Amino acid sequence: PVSSRRVRGLWNDRTDCIACPFAQFHDEIISDHMFSYLTLEDLLSAATSCRRFSYCANQPSCWRRVDATDYVGRLYGMYLKESSSSSSSSKEDTTADDHQTRTTAAKLAKNKTSTALINKLARHKNDIESLTIRNIDHKLSADVAVMGVGACFGAGRLRELVLTGYAELTDSLVNIMFLSRSVTADATHTIRSMNMNAFTSVPTQRKLGSGEIVSISPRFRLSNNKIAVSGLNSKALKQEGSPTILRLENCRLLTDAVVRMIVANCPDISTLSLRGCPDITDSGILALAPLLKLAPSLSRNEGEVTSSSS
Repeated sequence: PVSSRRVRGLWNDRTDCIACPFAQFHDEIISDHMFSYLTLEDLLSAATSCRRFSYCANQPSCWRRVDATDYVGRLYGMYLKESSSSSSSSKEDTTADDHQTRTTAAKLAKNKTSTALINKLARHKNDIESLTIRNIDHKLSADVAVMGVGACFGAGRLRELVLTGYAELTDSLVNIMFLSRSVTADATHTIRSMNMNAFTSVPTQRKLGSGEIVSISPRFRLSNNKIAVSGLNSKALKQEGSPTILRLENCRLLTDAVVRMIVANCPDISTLSLRGCPDITDSGILALAPLLKLAPSLSRNEGEVTSSSS
């Protein structure tokens, strides 16, 4: 249906007053057949053009497939420039270590970029079915995996996830993303930050910045950068939905353990790509056998595995 709200100058019945070539299109045409093909960077840029484009850009159809690669790159570059400039202007000692200054600026830029992306993903988590972020490197912190991607998993609609070059992605973070499907939306919004070093081998409770105490022991237990799942119903996890396409490429901290996690949490996966993960061995690839049905053929092509059956 056509939006009941008309924007002056863009939606007018009189052809002599039409100033925009998009005025003749209905809102759903713009959102479903135009904006839905844009990357996140282009979508947000189009939303700033006018009130009508802002309305169309916030429709659920525009957020089903999100490619945040350019958005992350632009934000990180902008924040890095700002942080470097502020550090240089506030530095009184000209002989200070430039390497330390650059490291601090990069950390500030990473945190700001991560916060901005988390806010976008959390706001539209119920609409996102496909999420792609390429060439991440050190531009994003571990919080994005927990509170950004984890929020999308928690909504139960995410079916395709592509994360490449994520320097801080570990086995623990991948499992936390899967476990987020069993966490309610309120709990997801409660946790504002997570320091992986703050957990002991058998944690019981965690005190947040707001003073609220949350119990995490029924959820997961960290030990040597791995997570032991306890108290979770695998059948309930399947009902929430699981990804069918998973590409975690050039994430050099991932090991064979992540393959076993994927087998346990993604029973319907059809495509898995683990290119550029040197610590994933043949043992990890063979762990995919339970996912193959009937007479399976396992094809390993430069780290990509596609299950098939005869």
